[in-house]
Amino acid sequence: MTNLQILLDSSVLQEYKRGSEHVKRFVHRIIDGDISAGVSALSLVSLWSDQNFDRKTEIGFSTILKFMEVIPLDASVAKSMPANVSLMDTSLTFIEISAVACTAKVYECPIVCEKTESYDGFDVEIYDCESYLLNLATNL
Repeated sequence: MTNLQILLDSSVLQEYKRGSEHVKRFVHRIIDGDISAGVSALSLVSLWSDQNFDRKTEIGFSTILKFMEVIPLDASVAKSMPANVSLMDTSLTFIEISAVACTAKVYECPIVCEKTESYDGFDVEIYDCESYLLNLATNL
């Protein structure tokens, strides 16, 4: 198993694409090697399925993803997801959130996203980009 500090969901990369300054600063810290980050394969499915996802975006994200570890949906994560999915929403967005939450538990790392309320009801440590950077700075 890998040594991740954090797990991202698609909301971080979507905000990066929109040009959000605080998210760009956060992603640049990952690129600089200051933060070890992973992203769930299901987050990439969610990202790539966006109707505004074009070839230029794909090339840009493919470059950024070289600085992150793509976490596959493995048996330990898949086995822990059905309880969440069967009881709630079965949309791609919710399935991604469930996979990210379950992956974070398996890898014992916090989630960083831009829609923290999406993880209400999951027993996971959650930050937005700004609060994670602030937490990182105060714990150095």
